[in-house]
Amino acid sequence: MKKYKVDIIKALRCLASQDAEGDCYMNKYNYMHFEEGIRMSCGYNCSENEIVCPYYQQSYGTCFYDGECSGFLNKAADLLEKE
Repeated sequence: MKKYKVDIIKALRCLASQDAEGDCYMNKYNYMHFEEGIRMSCGYNCSENEIVCPYYQQSYGTCFYDGECSGFLNKAADLLEKE
């Protein structure tokens, strides 16, 4: 599978993982595993006590604020239409 497809799938999964409060998969994981001492990080620069979020990728970003989501979704739709 082409890298851009892998990255866009990860970005879409990240977006889909957000709950009504805006907490993403990483936030929920860190809340649920607080006592275990291993945290999830959004990026590849992790310390030895961190793991990388499975939805992390650099191509499309992972933090979507007001208005950014619609631009990203349009870009995703354009890429998928080309296939």
